[in-house]
Amino acid sequence: MADLAPLGYGRVKARYVAGVADSSDAGDVPDVVPLTGTVTFNMSASALRVVTAAPDPATVHPRPITVALDDEGYLTQNGSRLVSLLATDDPATNPTGLQWTVSFNLRTIDGDSVPAQAWSFELPRGAVVDLTEVAPLTAPAPNTIILKGTKGDTGDKGDKGDQGLPGVVVDTTLAPVISSGAKTASALRASMVSARGAVVLIFDDNWADHYTDVAPLLEARGFRATFAVNPSTFGGGGRMTAAQVLDLYNRGHEIANHGQTHQDMTALATDALRAGEFDDAQAAIVALTGAPATTWVYPYNLTNAATDRLAYLRYDRVFAGTGSPYVEWLDDRGAFLHGRYSWSNDSASLQPRGLAFLDRVAREPIVFTIFTHKTNGETGSILLSQLIEFLDKCVALGIPVVPASKGFPTFNPLSDPGYTATDARFLSITGNSGANTYSKPANLTPPSGMTAKRALRLTNDGTATLRALHGDFITVRSPGAPQVISALMQQNRTSGGGSAVCALEYDSYGTALGSLVVGTTLSTSFSWTQQTMSYTPSAACTQYRIGVIQTTMVGTTDVWRMHIGDARRPALA
Repeated sequence: MADLAPLGYGRVKARYVAGVADSSDAGDVPDVVPLTGTVTFNMSASALRVVTAAPDPATVHPRPITVALDDEGYLTQNGSRLVSLLATDDPATNPTGLQWTVSFNLRTIDGDSVPAQAWSFELPRGAVVDLTEVAPLTAPAPNTIILKGTKGDTGDKGDKGDQGLPGVVVDTTLAPVISSGAKTASALRASMVSARGAVVLIFDDNWADHYTDVAPLLEARGFRATFAVNPSTFGGGGRMTAAQVLDLYNRGHEIANHGQTHQDMTALATDALRAGEFDDAQAAIVALTGAPATTWVYPYNLTNAATDRLAYLRYDRVFAGTGSPYVEWLDDRGAFLHGRYSWSNDSASLQPRGLAFLDRVAREPIVFTIFTHKTNGETGSILLSQLIEFLDKCVALGIPVVPASKGFPTFNPLSDPGYTATDARFLSITGNSGANTYSKPANLTPPSGMTAKRALRLTNDGTATLRALHGDFITVRSPGAPQVISALMQQNRTSGGGSAVCALEYDSYGTALGSLVVGTTLSTSFSWTQQTMSYTPSAACTQYRIGVIQTTMVGTTDVWRMHIGDARRPALA
């Protein structure tokens, strides 16, 4: 079974032998013979939460791992003398501060049991740990008292012995460093420390060197990145083929949508033209990998409200460029729109500036997003040597390099944005009585570019106002920042009012504030259409709920998907 991205791993090795009496061999010193048996590793936590796992968050239950010794006393797993284990310092897991406990079932070749106490150790991400180097020294048993006996009689002087062997200088500074029964990570890997932040690397335009040069350099260091592709250029001059893109995906890299033909989205005059760039590329990515891209990267880094509005319903995160290093706090990555640092050889200051920023990533809980094109040093691109220098510094500082989908977890605070659940636990319905009701039809034709067939349906006989609020409260993370609420809706209206997207504000105690905030009311019949409302929460509002309102209309309104588009985060200086 494949491993679970983005979990990190380390490896351990060890050899166990017994010192026994000299046998009838050529020498006259005690013999060393391999031990037999097994060694078992147990994780200190019974369950690990990995919220950034792909394709969905996962709870990992580490099971004991038992490894046998080979005929020379080495730990051996699947023919290798290196045993892979989950890293104990992986920032993707919760809880952190983990340890492995190693226990022993060792025997001599004669079948005699060899006593060995269990002990614990840390395994940094990407490290190779020799258990012999980190094992604690054996100490006397508790309460053991060692007494000096009385002096005996002086014996006869013996004959002069033979000349001794040359002395050996012992470096006592190499004694194991044991803390709470485990060797510290810093003692294990010297300059390789665990960074507090992370780096997101994005490579645009599916150039061929992304496959031949970039990916191997990343993977050799245990890193993965995001490759933003234009499917219409697959196999073109100097570009990756579709097979190479698929191979990168299968090797754990992220494939992001960069538009079908790399158009300036802000220059396209209609939503239909913009949707073509979004959806044609998405269809090609799904046909190739079997999964839709969850990241959108704007061609030319150009974006506006009209293009963002369409992106809300299609992607979990969107990127456009900025002219300065762009970072976000690890605990505040919920923005839908993100900036990124333009990394190239165009200016002599860009490479040293990016390298200097890594020092900050190592000491602060931030995500640094950076992008480039080729590795040949042409305009907008870097040199291959600059990429190697950058990656090697990440390794030295212990900074993980991850795809955008891992650096920026899915941002939609709604637990069921598509209304696909079979029950109503996510809904709060007002006016739901008699003929005025709601349902979740299962056989709707999905909107263009979408796949779900279920939707929330409001049915009204014209005698009531029917309001359906999503059950989840959305926290106001940026006071004073505009919120964009977007939904795909269709309406079959016979007469009367219409329907609109809406929001209801609450204070921190869950008390509703004032009246409903309502967007533009649509009083005609229409097929699947995106409806959007932009509003700024009031000063007293700390949380709100979103939904749709249907006012005294005869007919039905379907709501397929809702999304919240938060304001873009400012770049941190």
